[in-house]
Amino acid sequence: MIHKIAILFLSCMPGLLFGCEESETDRTVPTTPRSSAGEYEKYEGPIKSITPQEHPYRVKRDQMGSRDLETGIYQLDDEGIPLLLIGKKHPVYHPVFLAQYAINSLEMYQTTGDEDYLDLARRIGDKLPEIALKQNGRMWFPYTFNFDLHGYDDQTMKAPWYSAMAQGQILTLYAALHEIEPREEYVELSDRIFRTLLPESDLEAEPWCTCVSEDGLLWLEEYPMDPPNNTLNGMLFAIYGIYDYHQLTGSMEAEDVLRGSIATIKKKIPDFRIEDGYSHYCLSHPLIQDKGYHKIHTRQLEFLASITGDPEFIEMADRFRADGMVADEHED
Repeated sequence: MIHKIAILFLSCMPGLLFGCEESETDRTVPTTPRSSAGEYEKYEGPIKSITPQEHPYRVKRDQMGSRDLETGIYQLDDEGIPLLLIGKKHPVYHPVFLAQYAINSLEMYQTTGDEDYLDLARRIGDKLPEIALKQNGRMWFPYTFNFDLHGYDDQTMKAPWYSAMAQGQILTLYAALHEIEPREEYVELSDRIFRTLLPESDLEAEPWCTCVSEDGLLWLEEYPMDPPNNTLNGMLFAIYGIYDYHQLTGSMEAEDVLRGSIATIKKKIPDFRIEDGYSHYCLSHPLIQDKGYHKIHTRQLEFLASITGDPEFIEMADRFRADGMVADEHED
């Protein structure tokens, strides 16, 4: 059994509580409501194929952090599958934790050739359907604990809840597994997961994680609630998964969702930027900013630049990087 495993972007998972001081009156702002219309803007530029080494998850082993069982962050079940400890005592199958754990196991396998890492990623890939909600040809991966968004008890995600970020990261996992060991099962599972990321026009449907706003933009929601939060890092991680699924299958539906979500980021990314400061985490909580997430946003914009070649994404990634450097100086 492997007791040490590289976990990339662990801090991106739901569970980080921010220490910003906010009043009850200014901590939220209204975002554009959901619409029942199905049409949305689409990015019209090129979508390029990148090499596996250019993918954001392809990092050198010495750049990957490690998490040890002794830290108390997680434990293993009887099958050796990691269970994240919520509140350091409640073990759960956390969808993003499982996806990231398995993705990085694959990267460790690619780096070391150690078959134990590949076997671990396979077992997590096999476990995920067992814990999923199967509904109308779709497959959803639940969060089985209540979660107070930003620590606000009036904005609680009630278990079970679902997230576009988790759905997208698990798409990335199955694409990576299929890349190493082509199996039709991985494609079939990916098809079912992708269908959860199609925009939902029925505003009464449950669960949902993708919506079209009244101004005709497609949003992939990390925390699906009304009104939407428009969380940046979660949407971009979902875009990773849709991109990987499109590369795997060539699906025209996936291309439409990919183009729609890229168009949204291109139009709305200026709203997330704070000149010479750390970017907004989401649009509904404008005072929530974080150094770590700002770095993630910057890398994610670099990914969009790499798959589109769009100079606006290149320029915005440069601006975010410069903003972060100035903010770092002020922080010191």
